[in-house]
Amino acid sequence: MGLLTLPLELLIHIFALLEGHEIVRCITVCSYFKQAIEDSITLQYFIKLDMFGYTNGPGNVDAARLSQLERHIDAWNKLDWVESRIDLPAWRSLTKTLRGGVYATSNATEMTCIQLPSLSRGVPLRTWKLTFEPRVHQTEIDPSNNLLVVLALMRESPPDSFALHLRTLSDNIPHPSAASPILFPEIPPFSYHGPCRIRVMGFLIGLADMGALEIWNWTTGQKITMVRADTPRVTFGPFEFLSTTSFLLPCDGRLEVYQVPMESPGAPPLHTASFCMPDLIPGHAWICWISHMPRASHNMDNGDRLASPSSLPPPPFRMTKDSRCIEMSWVVYEVHYAGRESLNTPFQVPLSSLHHSAIYPNPLEIPWDAWSKGVYFVKEARGEVSSKMSGGRHIHLTHSSDSHYTVSLLDLNRYRAGALGTNADSSIDDEQSRDPIKSDVFSLGEMRVGHRFPVHVASRSLSLGGYRPSPLICDDECIIIHAFPPPEASPVFAEEYKFDKLIILSF
Repeated sequence: MGLLTLPLELLIHIFALLEGHEIVRCITVCSYFKQAIEDSITLQYFIKLDMFGYTNGPGNVDAARLSQLERHIDAWNKLDWVESRIDLPAWRSLTKTLRGGVYATSNATEMTCIQLPSLSRGVPLRTWKLTFEPRVHQTEIDPSNNLLVVLALMRESPPDSFALHLRTLSDNIPHPSAASPILFPEIPPFSYHGPCRIRVMGFLIGLADMGALEIWNWTTGQKITMVRADTPRVTFGPFEFLSTTSFLLPCDGRLEVYQVPMESPGAPPLHTASFCMPDLIPGHAWICWISHMPRASHNMDNGDRLASPSSLPPPPFRMTKDSRCIEMSWVVYEVHYAGRESLNTPFQVPLSSLHHSAIYPNPLEIPWDAWSKGVYFVKEARGEVSSKMSGGRHIHLTHSSDSHYTVSLLDLNRYRAGALGTNADSSIDDEQSRDPIKSDVFSLGEMRVGHRFPVHVASRSLSLGGYRPSPLICDDECIIIHAFPPPEASPVFAEEYKFDKLIILSF
């Protein structure tokens, strides 16, 4: 029996097992296939999902969902957002976090949580506040588990020791799923006066500073593993869980991948790969951080539990291509703590570009030229305030005039050839003269020739009313800008500058 003799329903079911771009290729086979694909709502839905880098969520595919997807994509492509503005306490925040559709900002004594609106799921905007005991040092949230993690100074002995408190995000009580609601790290307390990071992935929780990393099963309270820097001169960057079985740890110009020893608690993690960065000229150092795609649903997270709260409807679709990425910069040693004027953001590396390492024997040291084809070079535009890669989108915020800014969208699923930026004839020589990467190892010119660059889709003006924006945060459904009063409003705020502003642009 040939395909042409199959019932139409069975043929569509077979096509639906293919990737969207593979379905499109089937259109050219014959007129029967072409008619079947063009008339099928299900197949048109999967074609559009693949075209724009989305994955289907739970539920049935019907005309309403196809229309919902088309409206969502059209709103992004035109930057046709619905704007919400919230007044926040004008404090110096310890953390500003977006996880699972919840934005949280905190100081040492209080946290403000905002459930972001979702136009595609009908989720309303909601805010609530949590109060802490004094001397909170760091916080992290995981709405999918209703989890709030607080790193705080212990009042009891030993003196100046810290503990991780496992609380509920909804009402700040000891978490009922935690066998021990307080975890005691081994990392020396003085380490926490420098940069540190807390991360949660499903039942794992990790705490890292510049010289050590500890990982627990937060539901049982059991410590799984610990990593220490080899020498005092070696420093760790911000770590990130890749899944519930592995994590990424930046370390002095390398991206180290480790496997969590789940079956041997207390054993050191298994080193599986090292991704090497290009050498920099003296006086410069690599820094990196990792952005999130925080609205995955429980049904399709593949171990990534950065998800929406279970009490809310799951998203009908979500961005998946390059869903999380590493953002890498270089910094000049002498001004590392003096300000951001020396920082560039030259690279954004989708984590998916690192996954190919699994095909090689482990452990493996992977040179730059073996894995860098998925790297996006981000050329700083004139007046640019910040840029963020989220899924298949690259969003820029630039200062245009006075209190007006411009939001621009680039699509990483569509590419053009040539040089970066709007001018195809931009000078490579001028860029290379300011490039701290050693020219005998790597050059911006080589990257321009060897890589494709995203297409500019849309731009739209945004007024902040004299406020100064912090770096963008975004996910599938929102762009978030936390704006602060201008410097001249401090320390005595004028009446109109008593609060920070949270601008939420929903799609």
